[in-house]
Amino acid sequence: MKHLLIYLPLANKHRAPIINQLVARYISKNYKVSIILENQVCVFLNAKFVGYSHHEHTIAKYINFTQFENVFYLKQEKVLSTEWQEQQPRRTQFYHSVLVNNQFDEVLIWNGNFEYQQTFLSCLQTYPNIQKQFAEVGWFDQSNSIYIDPYGVNGKSLLAKTCPPALNHSELEKVSGFITEYTKDYLRVNCASNTLKILVPLQVDTDSNILNHSPFSSMQAFIDFLADWLPDKNVEIIVRPHPKATYNYALKSNRKDFIFDASGDIKSKIAESDIVIGINSTALIQALAFRKPVMAFGESVYSSSDAVHKVAVDPPFCVPQYNEKASLELIAELKFNQQIATRKAVANTLYKYIKQRINLLRVKRYITEQT
Repeated sequence: MKHLLIYLPLANKHRAPIINQLVARYISKNYKVSIILENQVCVFLNAKFVGYSHHEHTIAKYINFTQFENVFYLKQEKVLSTEWQEQQPRRTQFYHSVLVNNQFDEVLIWNGNFEYQQTFLSCLQTYPNIQKQFAEVGWFDQSNSIYIDPYGVNGKSLLAKTCPPALNHSELEKVSGFITEYTKDYLRVNCASNTLKILVPLQVDTDSNILNHSPFSSMQAFIDFLADWLPDKNVEIIVRPHPKATYNYALKSNRKDFIFDASGDIKSKIAESDIVIGINSTALIQALAFRKPVMAFGESVYSSSDAVHKVAVDPPFCVPQYNEKASLELIAELKFNQQIATRKAVANTLYKYIKQRINLLRVKRYITEQT
């Protein structure tokens, strides 16, 4: 029986229930599974402090402790961002204790690109016999799928370095059927023939795609670039703020044809557009299913595919052609070969939530702390 360790220091409402489903999946394959949790981390953007994540509440509300062989829980006092580095020796000692005192065959790391995860990854280098894998949310759709990659996620993934394989007849029929079903409820709204309608889905500034694989450090910097780069005649640019983003500035443009609109469903916005432009966003991949030309800045899982037109900041704007063959190959690879379906998040009952909060506070029963 293999032993898997899941590293999830930051457990938000979406990730935590997905972990429950992953654990059940591994257990069904004859694994025993343990997990590392921390009660708080400090989040940084380009070495600048962004905020705290203190998440005992989420851990207790969504994670099912009873599935795990061990729950290794590091409880720390909330510290100032300037004191965060002082916590690293204790975190390092804790991680090494967990890794030394248990015989893990594999470690599954959620994302792996954030600053607060680097201490654990540095510790893990001392244990070359432990196989590493990385997990992130999937594409069709993000709320109900994940993928696992041996190299990393997004631009670091093996997917980003591998061209999707050609499709045979049955695979082509399968992906075509999926696209028909995926897009059937969204009607194309024709724009005026002389107006190019451009959709620009924005990211979260602290998303690891922006931190590691983007030529722009913020969404406002991206907007300012587009204002100079895109044509200023016969265009309508719909800028869609990310629904989960809290920008610490007002998104704006000096161009009147830049319309900021967070309303409605992203798939409806894609269906109504002529072209989609963004920074390594999942919406760009979804747009391929709507047969829209896509232009992307920054590296992501599509980097080795011709489905997405990769652009740099220097060349002038030019509308690309939709590459149907490459798009079908990429969608088929992501949907059928890479992503794992998950179910909707379900919170623990009030009784179980209270019980798990007590266990976290007392570090008893389900919680094993080794320091």
